[in-house]
Amino acid sequence: MTTTMTDTKGRPITASDIRSGLRINMVAGGLGMMWFALALSMPVTMFMERLGASSVAIGMVVTVQWLAMTMQVPSALMAEHLANRKRYWVTVASLHRLVWFLPPLIPLFFSGAKAGWLMLALIATSSLLANASAASWHSWMADLIPEKQRNQFWARRQSVTQAAFLLAMGLGGWILDRFSGPRAGGSGFLGFGLLFTIAAVLGTADILIHSLIPEPKTPHPKLGESIWERLAKPFEDKDFLWLTLAFGVWSFGLGLVGSFGFIYLRRTFDASYTHLAIFTVCGSLGTVIASPLWGKMMDHVGERTFALGILLVAPLFALQWLLLTTGTATFPVPFVGQVELPAAILQICLMSVVSGALYTGVPLSQLVLASAVTRKEGRTLAMAIHWTLVGAVGALGPVVGGWVMDLCLDRSFGRTLAGLPLEGYHLLVLAHMAVSWLVALPLLARTKPRHGNLPTSALAGNPFRAFGLVQSLVALGESCTWQSRARAVRRLGRRGSSHVVGELIEQLDDPSAAVREEAVRALGRIGSPAAVDALLQLLEDPESDLAVQVARALREARDPRSVDALMRTLESPDSEVRKESARTLGALGDQRAVDSLLELVRSSEDLRLVTASSEALASLGEVAAIHQILPRLREARNPALRTSLAVAVADLLGEPGEFYPMLMRERRQAGSEVSDLLRAVGAGTRRAAGRSLRQEDAERLRKLAERIEEAMLANRLDAAAHTLFDLALALATLRWELSQEEEVSLAQIEQLVWRDPKFGIGLSYLNVLRQQAAELRPEQTTDLLIGIYFLFHWVGKWAAEDPQDATTG
Repeated sequence: MTTTMTDTKGRPITASDIRSGLRINMVAGGLGMMWFALALSMPVTMFMERLGASSVAIGMVVTVQWLAMTMQVPSALMAEHLANRKRYWVTVASLHRLVWFLPPLIPLFFSGAKAGWLMLALIATSSLLANASAASWHSWMADLIPEKQRNQFWARRQSVTQAAFLLAMGLGGWILDRFSGPRAGGSGFLGFGLLFTIAAVLGTADILIHSLIPEPKTPHPKLGESIWERLAKPFEDKDFLWLTLAFGVWSFGLGLVGSFGFIYLRRTFDASYTHLAIFTVCGSLGTVIASPLWGKMMDHVGERTFALGILLVAPLFALQWLLLTTGTATFPVPFVGQVELPAAILQICLMSVVSGALYTGVPLSQLVLASAVTRKEGRTLAMAIHWTLVGAVGALGPVVGGWVMDLCLDRSFGRTLAGLPLEGYHLLVLAHMAVSWLVALPLLARTKPRHGNLPTSALAGNPFRAFGLVQSLVALGESCTWQSRARAVRRLGRRGSSHVVGELIEQLDDPSAAVREEAVRALGRIGSPAAVDALLQLLEDPESDLAVQVARALREARDPRSVDALMRTLESPDSEVRKESARTLGALGDQRAVDSLLELVRSSEDLRLVTASSEALASLGEVAAIHQILPRLREARNPALRTSLAVAVADLLGEPGEFYPMLMRERRQAGSEVSDLLRAVGAGTRRAAGRSLRQEDAERLRKLAERIEEAMLANRLDAAAHTLFDLALALATLRWELSQEEEVSLAQIEQLVWRDPKFGIGLSYLNVLRQQAAELRPEQTTDLLIGIYFLFHWVGKWAAEDPQDATTG
C-alpha cells in the first residue's frame, strides 16, 4: 500500500510536483555551483595568496569549512522540531551567501596577514551559516527524491552543476587575468572584487529559486527521548559508523592536497590564473561527462560496490603530479591559431579530465550511501552527525598539508619520476594515496554488502573484464531496442560472471524472443548452480518456448544435476527438443543416459534424432552401441546424416573427435588419408611385433595395404572391403600369434574376442562391409575409411602396449 506524500500544510505532492521540484533543484544547483566556483574554489586560494597569507592560513580556508560542519548537529536538533524546514533553510542559507558581498571591501581597509585572517573569519562565518542549514536541506531532498530515482538524479544533478562550474571557472580565470593579472595594473584586487560580487548575486539567486521546491512533511522525533539518545541512535546501525569514518578519512586525505596544487603550479611552473582556471575546468569537464555514467553504474552494480571500486582506482591518478615536466608545448587551436602553454599545464589539464571524472564519483557515492543508511525518522539529525564527523576528521587534512608546505618550502627530497625536484607537495600526494588505500578503503569495506549490490569480487582481477561487465550491465539497463538488449545480454554471458545471474534470469521474461534466447545462452555459459537451477526450471515448464535453447545451454553448463531432467525430455513430443537433449546428455558424459539413448537409436523414426543419439553414445564411449547404429547407418539415405552416423561409429572404434579431421582432409584430397593411415598401420605393426615379425608376413601386409589403396583410388569399393577384412585377419594372426596357416577362420577370431572386445566389434563392422561389398555405393567411401581408421587406431594401441601385457593379452 502506497502512502501519498504531503507537504507541510497537508497538501498532496504529486509525481508532477516532484518532477518539477527536481528540475528546479538542478537549475538552482547550477547557480549555487557557479557561486562556489567564483568564491570558494581557485579564486579564494589566489586571493589569500595575493593578500600575503601563509600556507597554513591558506590551508585553514578548507579547515574552517570542514570544522564549520559541527554546526550541523545543533541546527539539526532545532530543525527537527520546526514545522517548516524550507523556511529555516532559506533564511539561514541566504545570510550565508550575502556574506560574500564583504570580501571585496577587505583590501580597501586592511593588508598583509591581518587581511588574510579577516578573510578567513568571513569564510568561517559563511561556512557556519551554510552548515547550520545543510542538514535541513539534505533531509528535505532525501525525503523528496524517490528512492528508485536517487542514483540517477544525483548523477544528473552533478553533471549539470559541474557544467555550470566549468562555465564559471572559465569566466573567473579570464576576469582575474584581465583585472588582477600582471598587466592589469593597480593593486590587483579589482578582478577578485568583481568575482566575489558576481558570486554573491548568483549564490543568493540559488537560494531564492530553491524556495520553489515542495517540502514533504517529515515525522518529528519521539517525545521523551533525550538529546544523547537521539545523537546515539544513528550509530545503532554499524554501517553508519564505518561509512562516516571512511569518508572522514577520505576527506582528510583529500585535504592534504586540497588547494595546494594551485600553489605548486604557480610557484614551480609560473601558471597564470587562466591556466589554473583551465586546469579546474578540465577536471569539471570530466565530472560532467562521467556523472551520468556513475549514476547508471550505481543503479546496476550498487552504490557500495561502486564506492569501493572508485575509492580503489581514483587515488592512482594522483600520481600525475609526479609526472609533470618542464618546457613549453605549442599546439594549434581552431579559430585561434598556435597556442603556447607550459608543458606541465597541458599535461595536468589532460590528466585532470580523467582524474576529475574518477574523483567526482566519491562524493556522489557518499551522498547516496549516506541517504541509504539513515532512516526517514531522524534523518535530519543523522545526516548532520555524518557530515559533522566527516568535517571534523577532514578539517585536519588542510592544516597538516599547510604545515608540510611551509616546512618544506625551498627544500627538495630527491627527484620525481620526471626528473623534477621532489617537493613537499609531492609528499602530500603520496600521503593522500596511502591514507585512501590503507585506511579509508578498509573502513568502507567493513560496511555490510547491500541488497542488490554486485559483489566486489565480481570486479576483482582483470580491470578490463570488470569494466566490460559493468558496461554491459549499464547497457542492459539503459537499452530500449531488443537488438541492443540482446547484445548486452550476450556480452554478459561472455563475461562468465556468476554475479550477473540475477539480471539474466530477469531477462527470461523479456517480450523479445531474441533477448530471452540470449539470456538462456548466457546462463548456460556461466553455468553456476543458480544459473542451472533457472534453466532446469525453464526446461520443466510445459508452457516454455525455450526448451530447445535450454537443452543447448545445459550442454555448455555441464552440470550433472541436469541429467534427470534431460532424460525426461527425451519423451517430449517436440523432436527438436529430444534431439538437443540427446546431444547434451552425450556431452555430459553420464552413463545413466545410455539405455534411453540406445532405445532412441533402435526405435526412433526420426533419423535426425537417431543421429544425435548415436553421437551422444559415441561421446559416452558405449562401444556396444555400434550394433544398434550400423542397421540405421545402412538405412540412411540423407548424405549428411549418414556421414554423421558414420563419424559416430568411428568415434566408438577409435578416439572421439580424432576421425573427423581425417575425413575433412580426405574430402579435400582423395586418397591422402587412406595412404597415410595404411602406412601408419604398417609402421605400427613393425613396432608392435618387433623381431617376431617374419619377412613373409611383412610382405603380405604391405601387399594387402597396396591392394586396398589401389582399389580405393579406382573406386572399387567391393574389392577394398574384402581386402580390408583380410588385412584385419592378418593383423589379428600376428597380434595373438595364431597358427600361420593359409587362412584363419572368422570362427577362430570370434573365439578370441574376449581378449579384446573392441577389436571384435571392429572386426564385426568390417565383416558387415565385406558382406555388403557388392551393394556399396561411391558415396560410401567414408565407411571404408572408418575401417582403415579402426585398424590404424587398434595397431597404435598394440604398439604402445608393454610387451608383457601383449603376451598375456
